[in-house]
Amino acid sequence: MQTTEKTLTEQSPVEIDTQLAALYADRNSMAHKLDIAVKHLASTKEEMERQSAANPTYRHYYYNQDRLDELTAEVAQLKADLARVIAEIAPFNAEFIRRGGWTRAFLVVSSMGGHVHSSMECSTCRQDTGFHWRPELSDHDELEIIAAAGERACTVCYPEAPVELIAKPTSIFSSEEITAAEARIERAAKKAERDAIAAAKLVIHPDGRIIQDRYGRDVKTEATVVTNAVNGLLDTFRHTDTTWPSHWDDAEVATYIADHQGIAERSIVALAHKHGVTVEAETDQIMAKVLPKLVKYLYGSSSYDAAVRREAELKALKAKLKAK
Repeated sequence: MQTTEKTLTEQSPVEIDTQLAALYADRNSMAHKLDIAVKHLASTKEEMERQSAANPTYRHYYYNQDRLDELTAEVAQLKADLARVIAEIAPFNAEFIRRGGWTRAFLVVSSMGGHVHSSMECSTCRQDTGFHWRPELSDHDELEIIAAAGERACTVCYPEAPVELIAKPTSIFSSEEITAAEARIERAAKKAERDAIAAAKLVIHPDGRIIQDRYGRDVKTEATVVTNAVNGLLDTFRHTDTTWPSHWDDAEVATYIADHQGIAERSIVALAHKHGVTVEAETDQIMAKVLPKLVKYLYGSSSYDAAVRREAELKALKAKLKAK
């Protein structure tokens, strides 16, 4: 782990502790794996002894001598790896002692936000406490470390810490906290993007009310409001250009027309407001969508005179829009 450019005695505290942090992480990982492997080996031996006592000739498909040999070899390898890492750590710690030590910062691994300690031997920590080394703060002034730790500064490790410093928000975070914060920022950015897209599509009447269709359902996006306007006019014209059902009286006809025209008009006004154009200009755009559908319907219902009249209206409208 030592650099080729500098000897250990030439390296700075930050350089030494950066390497030590990685070595201790390896040591902790190997120690954890070794603990699991040792327990697995012991349970395998215990199960094999139990089976042998019950039936000496029985050979289990999993708890057998081959598996025992495999686990024994795994434990031996992990012990060797752990010893190697511990040996690599030793000269770094020796150099730390030779220089009389220097300030360090350790952040406790905790889902609740651990404290920052000056060493891994603080009386408030347990034997199994996990630490995030912060080697970038090694050999820094203690007050500087306390200021960075802020509210996370351990008052046992830093009993003389000024109150104004430990009351400040911390600027020391674990890699997991940084990753989680970055993920939150990314989610917020994506939500803001989605909201912006939704806002760009949103169409609201100038009076601030949401547009509704003939069933009383809200229609908010530009596409649905356009459909609302087209359908409102189309339903109105289908009946004004053809014969009404014989069982409808004048009041029913008037109500039907008023309802559908009202829906279409509110939708068109909202679209004009959205696009920043006049209601007349927006009406032309909607009629350009309505008339082709209406002409097709009228020919299908044998209302030829009305169809011809609406075709002429469509032709004139296209010419008007083209001239603009």
